[in-house]
Amino acid sequence: MTLLLHTDVGHDPDDAVALSYLLERGYCPDYITISPGFQEQADIVWSILGEYGKREHCQIFIHGTEKTNHEPGKHKIFMCGFSSSERFWNSFCVKDAIVIGPPKGLGDRLRCNRIFFQGGYSQNSVNPLPKFLGVPAVQSFNPSGARDDFKKLLASDSVKEKRYIGKNVCHGFTKADLVKIWSPKNKRVKSFFDKLEPKKAMHDVLACMIYTGEINPIWEQATPVFNELLMSTTPTSDNIYSLIGITNYEV
Repeated sequence: MTLLLHTDVGHDPDDAVALSYLLERGYCPDYITISPGFQEQADIVWSILGEYGKREHCQIFIHGTEKTNHEPGKHKIFMCGFSSSERFWNSFCVKDAIVIGPPKGLGDRLRCNRIFFQGGYSQNSVNPLPKFLGVPAVQSFNPSGARDDFKKLLASDSVKEKRYIGKNVCHGFTKADLVKIWSPKNKRVKSFFDKLEPKKAMHDVLACMIYTGEINPIWEQATPVFNELLMSTTPTSDNIYSLIGITNYEV
Protein backbone atom coordinates (compact mmCIF):
# COMPACT_ATOMS: atom_id res chain seq x y z
CA MET A 1 0.00 0.00 0.00
CA THR A 2 1.15 3.52 -0.80
CA LEU A 3 -0.89 6.25 0.89
CA LEU A 4 -0.86 10.01 0.39
CA LEU A 5 -2.55 12.42 2.82
CA HIS A 6 -3.26 15.92 1.52
CA THR A 7 -4.12 18.37 4.30
CA ASP A 8 -4.51 22.05 5.18
CA VAL A 9 -3.52 21.27 8.77
CA GLY A 10 -3.57 24.27 11.10
CA HIS A 11 -6.79 25.72 9.73
CA ASP A 12 -9.06 23.34 11.65
CA PRO A 13 -8.01 21.07 14.55
CA ASP A 14 -9.60 17.94 13.11
CA ASP A 15 -6.80 17.64 10.50
CA ALA A 16 -4.31 16.95 13.30
CA VAL A 17 -6.74 14.52 14.93
CA ALA A 18 -7.24 12.75 11.59
CA LEU A 19 -3.49 12.23 11.16
CA SER A 20 -3.24 10.89 14.72
CA TYR A 21 -6.11 8.51 14.03
CA LEU A 22 -4.40 7.12 10.94
CA LEU A 23 -1.12 6.62 12.81
CA GLU A 24 -2.78 4.87 15.73
CA ARG A 25 -4.71 2.59 13.39
CA GLY A 26 -1.53 1.55 11.57
CA TYR A 27 -2.04 3.64 8.41
CA CYS A 28 1.05 5.83 8.34
CA PRO A 29 0.97 7.94 5.16
CA ASP A 30 3.99 7.46 2.91
CA TYR A 31 3.60 11.06 1.76
CA ILE A 32 1.91 14.10 3.27
CA THR A 33 1.28 17.13 1.07
CA ILE A 34 0.41 20.40 2.79
CA SER A 35 -1.64 23.30 1.44
CA PRO A 36 -1.06 26.21 1.24
CA GLY A 37 2.37 25.33 2.63
CA PHE A 38 3.43 27.46 5.60
CA GLN A 39 6.35 26.46 7.81
CA GLU A 40 4.02 26.36 10.83
CA GLN A 41 1.89 23.71 9.11
CA ALA A 42 4.93 21.54 8.46
CA ASP A 43 5.96 21.93 12.11
CA ILE A 44 2.56 20.59 13.25
CA VAL A 45 2.84 17.53 11.03
CA TRP A 46 6.48 16.97 12.01
CA SER A 47 5.55 17.17 15.71
CA ILE A 48 2.73 14.63 15.39
CA LEU A 49 4.90 12.22 13.41
CA GLY A 50 7.52 12.54 16.15
CA GLU A 51 5.00 11.71 18.87
CA TYR A 52 4.32 8.41 17.13
CA GLY A 53 7.90 7.67 16.06
CA LYS A 54 7.04 7.87 12.36
CA ARG A 55 9.35 10.59 11.06
CA GLU A 56 11.43 8.09 9.12
CA HIS A 57 8.35 6.57 7.48
CA CYS A 58 6.86 9.64 5.81
CA GLN A 59 7.98 12.38 3.43
CA ILE A 60 6.38 15.82 3.55
CA PHE A 61 5.88 18.07 0.54
CA ILE A 62 4.73 21.67 0.74
CA HIS A 63 2.78 23.39 -2.00
CA GLY A 64 3.67 27.04 -1.64
CA THR A 65 5.67 29.92 -3.02
CA GLU A 66 9.44 30.20 -2.96
CA LYS A 67 9.02 32.63 -0.05
CA THR A 68 7.41 29.82 1.92
CA ASN A 69 10.27 27.44 1.29
CA HIS A 70 12.94 28.78 3.60
CA GLU A 71 15.51 26.34 4.98
CA PRO A 72 14.81 23.58 2.43
CA GLY A 73 15.61 20.11 3.71
CA LYS A 74 15.31 21.07 7.38
CA HIS A 75 14.33 18.07 9.50
CA LYS A 76 14.19 15.95 6.33
CA ILE A 77 11.14 17.94 5.26
CA PHE A 78 11.03 18.44 1.50
CA MET A 79 9.88 22.00 0.90
CA CYS A 80 8.93 22.26 -2.75
CA GLY A 81 7.77 25.28 -4.71
CA PHE A 82 5.30 24.79 -7.54
CA SER A 83 8.02 24.04 -10.11
CA SER A 84 9.69 21.29 -8.12
CA SER A 85 6.41 19.86 -6.82
CA GLU A 86 5.28 19.58 -10.45
CA ARG A 87 8.26 17.35 -11.14
CA PHE A 88 7.31 15.38 -8.04
CA TRP A 89 3.75 14.75 -9.22
CA ASN A 90 4.85 13.84 -12.72
CA SER A 91 7.29 11.25 -11.42
CA PHE A 92 5.12 8.91 -9.35
CA CYS A 93 1.66 7.69 -8.41
CA VAL A 94 0.19 6.28 -5.18
CA LYS A 95 -2.33 3.54 -4.52
CA ASP A 96 -4.68 5.62 -2.34
CA ALA A 97 -5.08 9.30 -1.48
CA ILE A 98 -7.04 10.95 1.33
CA VAL A 99 -7.72 14.64 0.71
CA ILE A 100 -8.82 16.58 3.81
CA GLY A 101 -8.16 20.10 2.58
CA PRO A 102 -8.51 22.17 -0.60
CA PRO A 103 -6.73 20.25 -3.39
CA LYS A 104 -4.30 23.08 -4.17
CA GLY A 105 -1.44 21.71 -6.23
CA LEU A 106 -3.18 18.42 -7.03
CA GLY A 107 -5.44 19.23 -9.97
CA ASP A 108 -4.65 16.87 -12.82
CA ARG A 109 -1.28 15.87 -11.30
CA LEU A 110 -2.49 13.27 -8.82
CA ARG A 111 -2.36 9.68 -10.04
CA CYS A 112 -3.89 6.98 -7.86
CA ASN A 113 -6.34 4.10 -7.78
CA ARG A 114 -8.67 5.60 -5.16
CA ILE A 115 -9.25 9.02 -3.66
CA PHE A 116 -11.28 9.78 -0.54
CA PHE A 117 -12.11 13.50 -0.65
CA GLN A 118 -13.62 15.32 2.32
CA GLY A 119 -15.97 17.78 0.66
CA GLY A 120 -19.12 17.94 -1.44
CA TYR A 121 -22.82 17.63 -0.76
CA SER A 122 -25.76 15.39 -1.63
CA GLN A 123 -29.39 16.20 -0.87
CA ASN A 124 -30.23 12.48 -1.07
CA SER A 125 -29.01 11.69 2.42
CA VAL A 126 -30.22 8.79 4.53
CA ASN A 127 -31.65 10.35 7.73
CA PRO A 128 -30.67 13.88 6.63
CA LEU A 129 -29.57 16.44 9.18
CA PRO A 130 -32.38 18.93 9.93
CA LYS A 131 -30.40 21.91 8.62
CA PHE A 132 -30.13 20.27 5.20
CA LEU A 133 -33.76 19.21 4.77
CA GLY A 134 -35.02 20.46 1.41
CA VAL A 135 -31.72 22.18 0.63
CA PRO A 136 -30.63 21.31 -2.94
CA ALA A 137 -27.11 22.80 -2.81
CA VAL A 138 -24.68 24.36 -0.33
CA GLN A 139 -21.20 25.85 -0.21
CA SER A 140 -18.46 23.30 0.40
CA PHE A 141 -15.12 24.62 1.66
CA ASN A 142 -12.59 22.10 0.33
CA PRO A 143 -13.77 22.09 -3.31
CA SER A 144 -14.25 25.88 -3.30
CA GLY A 145 -10.89 26.48 -1.64
CA ALA A 146 -9.12 25.42 -4.85
CA ARG A 147 -11.93 25.37 -7.36
CA ASP A 148 -9.91 25.00 -10.57
CA ASP A 149 -7.79 22.21 -9.07
CA PHE A 150 -10.93 20.48 -7.84
CA LYS A 151 -12.52 20.53 -11.29
CA LYS A 152 -9.34 19.14 -12.85
CA LEU A 153 -9.17 16.44 -10.19
CA LEU A 154 -12.81 15.54 -10.73
CA ALA A 155 -12.27 15.18 -14.49
CA SER A 156 -8.92 13.42 -14.25
CA ASP A 157 -8.58 9.97 -15.82
CA SER A 158 -5.50 9.39 -13.63
CA VAL A 159 -7.69 8.82 -10.56
CA LYS A 160 -9.55 5.57 -11.14
CA GLU A 161 -12.12 5.77 -8.34
CA LYS A 162 -13.35 8.91 -6.55
CA ARG A 163 -15.30 8.99 -3.30
CA TYR A 164 -16.63 12.24 -1.80
CA ILE A 165 -17.48 12.56 1.91
CA GLY A 166 -19.84 15.53 1.88
CA LYS A 167 -21.05 17.84 4.64
CA ASN A 168 -24.57 16.36 4.44
CA VAL A 169 -23.20 13.45 6.54
CA CYS A 170 -19.92 14.58 8.08
CA HIS A 171 -21.47 17.65 9.75
CA GLY A 172 -23.38 15.24 11.97
CA PHE A 173 -20.29 13.40 13.18
CA THR A 174 -18.89 15.20 16.23
CA LYS A 175 -16.20 14.71 18.84
CA ALA A 176 -18.90 13.33 21.17
CA ASP A 177 -19.63 10.67 18.56
CA LEU A 178 -15.98 9.96 17.85
CA VAL A 179 -15.00 9.25 21.46
CA LYS A 180 -17.51 6.38 21.55
CA ILE A 181 -15.34 4.68 18.92
CA TRP A 182 -11.82 6.11 19.33
CA SER A 183 -9.78 8.71 21.14
CA PRO A 184 -6.01 9.33 20.96
CA LYS A 185 -3.77 7.15 23.12
CA ASN A 186 -0.74 9.42 22.84
CA LYS A 187 -0.72 11.68 25.92
CA ARG A 188 0.31 14.88 24.15
CA VAL A 189 -2.21 14.44 21.33
CA LYS A 190 -4.92 13.42 23.79
CA SER A 191 -4.30 16.56 25.84
CA PHE A 192 -4.96 18.65 22.72
CA PHE A 193 -7.94 16.50 21.73
CA ASP A 194 -9.57 16.73 25.16
CA LYS A 195 -9.73 20.53 24.89
CA LEU A 196 -12.03 20.37 21.85
CA GLU A 197 -15.73 20.96 22.43
CA PRO A 198 -17.94 17.82 22.32
CA LYS A 199 -20.00 19.35 19.50
CA LYS A 200 -16.93 19.97 17.29
CA ALA A 201 -17.54 18.29 13.92
CA MET A 202 -14.91 15.71 13.01
CA HIS A 203 -15.17 16.00 9.21
CA ASP A 204 -11.67 14.87 8.36
CA VAL A 205 -11.56 12.06 10.89
CA LEU A 206 -14.75 10.62 9.40
CA ALA A 207 -13.13 10.58 5.95
CA CYS A 208 -10.18 8.65 7.37
CA MET A 209 -12.45 6.24 9.26
CA ILE A 210 -14.32 5.47 6.05
CA TYR A 211 -10.99 4.86 4.33
CA THR A 212 -9.80 2.43 7.02
CA GLY A 213 -13.16 0.63 7.06
CA GLU A 214 -13.96 1.43 10.69
CA ILE A 215 -17.21 3.07 9.60
CA ASN A 216 -19.31 1.59 6.81
CA PRO A 217 -20.50 4.16 4.26
CA ILE A 218 -23.63 4.31 2.12
CA TRP A 219 -22.82 5.70 -1.32
CA GLU A 220 -24.74 6.98 -4.29
CA GLN A 221 -23.17 6.93 -7.72
CA ALA A 222 -23.11 10.68 -8.25
CA THR A 223 -20.58 13.33 -9.15
CA PRO A 224 -20.22 16.72 -7.41
CA VAL A 225 -21.22 19.72 -9.50
CA PHE A 226 -20.96 23.49 -9.02
CA ASN A 227 -23.84 25.89 -9.53
CA GLU A 228 -21.95 29.16 -9.25
CA LEU A 229 -20.54 28.93 -5.67
CA LEU A 230 -22.93 26.21 -4.50
CA MET A 231 -22.36 22.48 -4.79
CA SER A 232 -24.64 19.50 -5.24
CA THR A 233 -24.46 16.23 -7.19
CA THR A 234 -25.68 14.74 -10.43
CA PRO A 235 -26.02 11.01 -11.25
CA THR A 236 -23.15 9.41 -13.14
CA SER A 237 -22.14 6.03 -14.58
CA ASP A 238 -18.45 6.69 -13.78
CA ASN A 239 -16.60 5.41 -10.71
CA ILE A 240 -17.55 8.51 -8.74
CA TYR A 241 -19.46 8.20 -5.47
CA SER A 242 -20.93 10.65 -2.94
CA LEU A 243 -21.66 9.80 0.68
CA ILE A 244 -25.32 9.72 1.75
CA GLY A 245 -25.04 7.93 5.11
CA ILE A 246 -23.15 5.49 7.33
CA THR A 247 -24.54 2.16 8.51
CA ASN A 248 -22.79 1.31 11.78
CA TYR A 249 -23.22 4.64 13.48
CA GLU A 250 -26.28 6.81 14.03
CA VAL A 251 -25.87 9.99 11.99
